[in-house]
Amino acid sequence: MSTNSTGKPWFESWFDSPYYHLLYSNRDDKEADAFIVRLLNVLNAEKGGKVLDLACGAGRHARVMARLGYQVTGLDLSVESIAKAKSLSSGETYEVGDMRFFELGQRFDCVFNLFTSFGYFENSEDNSAVLQRVFEHLAEDGTFVLDYFNATCVIANMVPTEEKMIGNVHFSISKEVRNGHICKGIEIVDGAEQLHFEERVQLFHFEDFKKMLERAGFAIKQVFGSYKLDPMTAESPRLIIVAKKKTHAPVVD
Repeated sequence: MSTNSTGKPWFESWFDSPYYHLLYSNRDDKEADAFIVRLLNVLNAEKGGKVLDLACGAGRHARVMARLGYQVTGLDLSVESIAKAKSLSSGETYEVGDMRFFELGQRFDCVFNLFTSFGYFENSEDNSAVLQRVFEHLAEDGTFVLDYFNATCVIANMVPTEEKMIGNVHFSISKEVRNGHICKGIEIVDGAEQLHFEERVQLFHFEDFKKMLERAGFAIKQVFGSYKLDPMTAESPRLIIVAKKKTHAPVVD
């Protein structure tokens, strides 16, 4: 498994780094709010229902769901992100946990995995484990929403290098496709300190997700290509899949 300078898997060290939060501090909360409102309307999700935001980060989507009247639980591996989410809570419950192994002791009407929070791992067994945990945590006929990048669009529009100055911190960012992953190298200079991190996300297309989800016990019901819930095309920036839990148990290797 790919590691960063700390020796931990990249997602463990990077997501708990203050530089991660700094680099992505300009994320569009208004866009996230509008996306969640549209999505819940399309899902016709009953107000007061129980929802899980899996890999919730600092809770920007979870807070919108709570404000709209849902019972929200957020789970994330990052201790720092969960601490920030709790400090900004609008009534949600937050837990620290690994998406491959979590057990919350309850079932949810909807599970959301948003903003490319899947495909962090090196092998298919870990991805299957995530989907099995989602299946087990969904109520009968529950809904799973998986929001990923559209691989075709990302490859066609990839910018190989980028420089950013945020405050006094300099970021040098490189991107490439390598061994079936989108790899982002992040070099950081903060005064005398120099650090290196890497993001690695598996390069999945719709057909890959279709096979994984069907094998895990889900039936795909809708597919969208943007946060405005436009139809999916090759040029779409996102791949947003809405799937239903089937009544039978998933296939276990």
